[in-house]
Amino acid sequence: MNKHSIGKLRPATRTKEKSPNLTGKLALQRTTLNELVSQMREGGDTEITCSIAGWFNVDASGKYITVEISPLFRKTPRPTRLEEFMESDDE
Repeated sequence: MNKHSIGKLRPATRTKEKSPNLTGKLALQRTTLNELVSQMREGGDTEITCSIAGWFNVDASGKYITVEISPLFRKTPRPTRLEEFMESDDE
């Protein structure tokens, strides 16, 4: 099972109008990075879109938002012919 690329955003002290409202860190897993790089190479673009999700949480340090980034879901095509079905590794 792959670990998720998870981070935490907490309220930030804003020193300027353009300062972020929240700051934090993200633990980017190798599997997430590899899939993002693979998608970027396949598309030949300089950027890709990935999914981001967030959850409200509270711990001893206060309120924060847990965030997760992940590659966009890519559905693997199902075999359409008997030969493809018999040759696939799916069980």
